[in-house]
Amino acid sequence: MRCVSISMEMKTVFITAETALDLAQGAKEIFMSSKLKEKQQLLNFVFSNLKLDGKKLLVTLGESFSTLLAVSHQPEI
Repeated sequence: MRCVSISMEMKTVFITAETALDLAQGAKEIFMSSKLKEKQQLLNFVFSNLKLDGKKLLVTLGESFSTLLAVSHQPEI
């Protein structure tokens, strides 16, 4: 059995990813049942930048979701 040491930074990444995944799983229900202010907070958490280019919506993911996306493209350890 091999022991793996995980740095504090990696633990933070895992916790952030777990939180983002939990939120993503229930995002539609949370969004639909929320008031306007809560919807804005949810959108600000998921996206760090929203812009309209004509009819096209341009998005930049927030830090938590960017981290999750980056980790999802890493090969398994």
